[in-house]
Amino acid sequence: MYDELLKFAVQLAKAAGGIQLAYFRGDRLSIETKSNVYDVVTRADRESEELIAGMIAERYPDHAILGEEGGCRGNAASDWRWVVDPLDGTTNYSQGLPLFTVSIALQYRGETIVGVVYAPYLNELFTATKGGGAYLQYASREPERIRVGEKQTLATSVIATGFPYDKDVNPDNNSDNVARIIPYVRDVRRLGSAAYDISCVAAGLLDGYWELALHEWDVCAAELILAEAGGVVCDLRRDRGISIVAGNGARLDFSRKTGFITRYEVRGLDFLADGSTLRPNFWRAPTDNDFGAGLQHKMAVWKQPEMKLKTLTHAEADGIVTVKAGYEMPGVQATLEIEYAVDNTGAVTIAQSLHATPGAEVPDMFRFGMRFEMPEAFDRLQYYGRGPGENYADRKSSAFVGLYRQSVDEQFHPYIRPQETGTKSDLRWWHLADIGGRGLTVTSDAPFSASALHYPQESLDEGPAKRQGHSPEVEKQKNVSVCLDKVQYGLACVNSWGALPLPEYRIPYADYTFRLKIAPAPRL
Repeated sequence: MYDELLKFAVQLAKAAGGIQLAYFRGDRLSIETKSNVYDVVTRADRESEELIAGMIAERYPDHAILGEEGGCRGNAASDWRWVVDPLDGTTNYSQGLPLFTVSIALQYRGETIVGVVYAPYLNELFTATKGGGAYLQYASREPERIRVGEKQTLATSVIATGFPYDKDVNPDNNSDNVARIIPYVRDVRRLGSAAYDISCVAAGLLDGYWELALHEWDVCAAELILAEAGGVVCDLRRDRGISIVAGNGARLDFSRKTGFITRYEVRGLDFLADGSTLRPNFWRAPTDNDFGAGLQHKMAVWKQPEMKLKTLTHAEADGIVTVKAGYEMPGVQATLEIEYAVDNTGAVTIAQSLHATPGAEVPDMFRFGMRFEMPEAFDRLQYYGRGPGENYADRKSSAFVGLYRQSVDEQFHPYIRPQETGTKSDLRWWHLADIGGRGLTVTSDAPFSASALHYPQESLDEGPAKRQGHSPEVEKQKNVSVCLDKVQYGLACVNSWGALPLPEYRIPYADYTFRLKIAPAPRL
């Protein structure tokens, strides 16, 4: 799709590289300083950018250009923008050291679609297009697709970093970070070109990289190359310009407002749908039996209970990051604590604990668990538990424990009225994956239940007045709505006129803890 644009970007990079090789280790560099004595620029920097800008203007006169040396030029209102670092690693270059690069990226409406990083002296060409993968070409060889490395421990990892130009006056100059991490890694490298550092992470030549106070032109092309190679790039310090961490591992973001996980990405694969969070869940779409017993009213306090985040802390030890969130739930006179332990593979061990107030008169809840939404690609189920049909605590005698493979589409049962459906109980493990088998595997310290539907529970909930809707009227969603439960209220299938489940299948107001582990898995 972007082949012609990529071809042109490679042409730009090699043309600039020719200029740099012509001046390299010569006596005509005309070295000057910019912001301070440490920030240098050469004739090769300026001539390379002028050549690139001129070629772009001739081919695409309506495009905008952002360059390190020339700033913004061209049509500022254009949907198309080139981001150019004509010579990344000028200090190396001016010293006669052979590691320097040309970095060129093309953006369309703010999204990077083409990335090229070229090391002229080494004759290494890193390229990527959006959705087209990342490649490395050595010398005259054919381009080879690249992927990030497989290392999972810091002790075996070689990582790279850099230092900002204000290192002499700013105590926040990255030296303390280097001192802290050196004891835990195999080694740290300072190569002198951010674009090359990140590209090496993409190719598995390095296992990670971080740096403070970079600029967009330093990283724009390389970030796309890394992402297309299955890597992860995230913010490190937003107060220090573009400060990033790049690696082959996992990225989990927690909201400071809610304490919930808002991003779950491993090796470039997003497990959370846009806008989704991993969050507690106490409700289900009421069944006909539930309506008969008036439970949509009696249990209403659990539908969207207020959760006031009171504490949010984190700590790191032995390669495990622990995040703890504490909540007050005044509507149900309880507190909730959630503890997340995240390892360097992206696996998350969770303990969600509800602490009830003794003597408080609070109704039963429908379920105690968690929920989130995954992108539509994760539409294949494999699990060891009761199946193949849906089954619940008091409706499972004809569902036998075994190994089952199903699709998400198979989970929805079109009852006359929309209601809870699709749950599988007594699970030992549960795996939701894409067509390549990549996905998440859930386990717990005791049998649990789970469901995955193209219908969020809100769309199946008929509301307190029972709207008398019909299942075919409910719009199927692209995302996959996932519920994970320690326990779910029984169905009370005696009749539909007010029967409650037997006491052992109810969830009375009390203390509960749900322990589960969610782990990325390449396939089962």
